[in-house]
Amino acid sequence: MSSPLLAAALARTWPPLPPHLIPAFWLSFLLTPLIYSLGALRYPERRKRAWIATATASGCMTLCALPFFLDWAGSWGSLAAVRERKWLAENVCAAFVGYLISDLITGLIFYSEHVSLLMGWIHHTLYVLLVSYVISQGWSHIFALAAIMELPTHHLAIATLEPWLRNDYVFAGLFFLLRVAFHILLIAQFCLPSVRIGVMGGKPGLGQWGPAVFLSLALPMHVIWFHGCVKGILRRQKKKREAAKAALVAQPSSEEAVSTEPVPVGTQTPGAEKLLAFSPSAARAIGLPTPGLTPHTSPALRPLSSPPSSSGTGAGGQLTPPITPPQPSDAYTAGLSRAPSLLSLPNLYLPSREEVRRRLGREGRREAVRSLRDAGRGVVMRVTGYATAGAGSGGGYLGRGEGVGSGAEQAEREREGATEGVEESERRRSEIAVY
Repeated sequence: MSSPLLAAALARTWPPLPPHLIPAFWLSFLLTPLIYSLGALRYPERRKRAWIATATASGCMTLCALPFFLDWAGSWGSLAAVRERKWLAENVCAAFVGYLISDLITGLIFYSEHVSLLMGWIHHTLYVLLVSYVISQGWSHIFALAAIMELPTHHLAIATLEPWLRNDYVFAGLFFLLRVAFHILLIAQFCLPSVRIGVMGGKPGLGQWGPAVFLSLALPMHVIWFHGCVKGILRRQKKKREAAKAALVAQPSSEEAVSTEPVPVGTQTPGAEKLLAFSPSAARAIGLPTPGLTPHTSPALRPLSSPPSSSGTGAGGQLTPPITPPQPSDAYTAGLSRAPSLLSLPNLYLPSREEVRRRLGREGRREAVRSLRDAGRGVVMRVTGYATAGAGSGGGYLGRGEGVGSGAEQAEREREGATEGVEESERRRSEIAVY
């Protein structure tokens, strides 16, 4: 037996649902766990199961809001043109209250880790109180019009259940159009005096300002959600670009990949065209290979000696049996087939012209000075008779002048060699100048 004082207090604090809306409330309350149980058979993941009831409720709210939204859009945004449809609007609001309460209970039992404090308990509790107040004030058709904002939620829930239907740009577009732009437009319209008096009846206080106040309180939450949506899209796009860039860096290019195919004879290896720019003498001076250098040859590839002639017969007049050349092993021939591919010079160092001139000039000067010094020393030794040849023929003394004569001849030859060394240095300098 209820107390009349308690009933009066409840009536003053918050109006309960009218009796004619109780069936809609219980129908929604009982269908929510039933739909969840059926959907759980298809989606074993608990994260997806948390969106089953949300997808169903948001889809139903969007369908029920279409007649009211079409009235508003067909009249170019006139709130006065939105018909009340009292039976439909009030039952939609009562069913929504039943879903909110049932969703909290179902989530607490089956997927409590996915029911957050803000978006679960606080959000659902506030909307239960808000919708109950809307029904008591006769604003059910206004709430039904605003229920079109559940379309982005339905798209998000379906995309969570079926990832192949996900499209971030579609969701962001729907969210901005309905939950941001349409929301702001409704706030602006409910602030107009013509709407407050003509549509809301000019009631005092919240009677005429209520829709504008409640919509304004919900707008910051929608803006925060949209901001998070845009940040998520940008973050995912950045990760995709970084992953694509990393894949390109990790994938070897065609120039860096080492080919396992044998290089045809006469094919120029990478970097060889730079070697052709050097003259043979300049290349020899800095230690680069030149066409005149004899390449390394394997003993297995040397030509065989000529077979013995018929004159080299044995005792019985029989010819010496021909010598069978040794055949290289399979492993060796396989290595030879791969050898040309190892001739690529991807990191070939080629000195600049200035460096070549500097190195050749310095070496040429050193060689000329060394030749002149050796020549002078030889002349002095030959003239004085202290050369090895002179000492040998003269018995350790001047030796009848023969040592001096032979020493002078050898000094003359060394002087000619020094002159040739200087000429060689000058020739190298001229080649570098031409280079």
